[in-house]
Amino acid sequence: MLKYMFFILCSILFCNSIIPAVEAAELTGLQSAHKMKIMINIPSRLLTLFSDGKAVRMYAVGIGRFDAPTPVGEYQILSKEINPTWIKPGEEVVKIESGPDNPLGYRWMQIEGNYGIHGTNQPNSIGGYVSSGCIRMREADVEELYDLVPIGTSVSILYKRLVIEKNPDKVVTFYIYPDEYHSQPLDIQAVNKKLAEFGVDRFVSDEKISDKLLAANGEATFVGKSFSVMVNEQKLNVAGVVQNGMVYLPVIPIASQLKLAVTWNKESESLNTAYGTVPGYVKKDILYMNANDVDRLFHLELDWHDSDTLFLNRKISVDTALPTPPVTSRPVSKNDVVMKHANESTHTTPMMPDFGKMDQVKN
Repeated sequence: MLKYMFFILCSILFCNSIIPAVEAAELTGLQSAHKMKIMINIPSRLLTLFSDGKAVRMYAVGIGRFDAPTPVGEYQILSKEINPTWIKPGEEVVKIESGPDNPLGYRWMQIEGNYGIHGTNQPNSIGGYVSSGCIRMREADVEELYDLVPIGTSVSILYKRLVIEKNPDKVVTFYIYPDEYHSQPLDIQAVNKKLAEFGVDRFVSDEKISDKLLAANGEATFVGKSFSVMVNEQKLNVAGVVQNGMVYLPVIPIASQLKLAVTWNKESESLNTAYGTVPGYVKKDILYMNANDVDRLFHLELDWHDSDTLFLNRKISVDTALPTPPVTSRPVSKNDVVMKHANESTHTTPMMPDFGKMDQVKN
């Protein structure tokens, strides 16, 4: 149990480190139902509070057991109560007044019927699949949330095992959580498809994704930052990526835009044009180069207009009158791929492990 609590603490510390700090005084002026929103992700067992679309608080929660799942859907806070009385479902004669023996703790926020967000007299159950469908919070957390959200605040409950997000530095990170309700299977193809939406799918190996799917422990996997590449004022259809301090540029799209021949030597893992030879890198059958070598290979200059777009411009000099024959580069085949595990970004940080089931616990 101490190990579980340690991982919960690590999870909250990590999550809060990427959420902008918002003073209580600032939140006071935002407490209207249309500006505040609660999102609960069942697989991650995390509740996030949004203000004006920005995450401002994140809390670990306990959610419904497999045999009494927390319902997915769109709800809102219908009522709020301080020092609630617990009434056993189906047996209204069984009641527990507010106090240390009350399973609801000292705060209750109803979202539908007998379902609600509330405190608990069993704080060690937080982070587990433990309730009869309600959302449990630590007492200090639920009291803070209670003061921040008004009646009418929307509550969105999701079942999302794969979570992909960008931190303030726009580095893409993904998490894969367990499928406790056995309702959302995931495979390598599905994960790659989602990572492709962020432009970083080629920078996580299928082997690494397979390992993450098997573990399904919610650990963070940092991938990298994608950015747009412009050549001759044309946006390339393949993004560049910053990973482990290196800026990777897609080789063939650049060469095609310049109408410049480029060849790949798989033995020496090098790229060659009429201008010179530089190291190359294969990422899932796509050739990349280090942006620092773009002058030597393509006689181009780097121009960062902003952190999201890199412009590649021709160098102006007296010795640029080289022929520009059509692209004749040989396509890269799967047999040419040499995956270098040392180049993969696989730094992980413990997030939210499977805390297991807590028996004999009621809402």
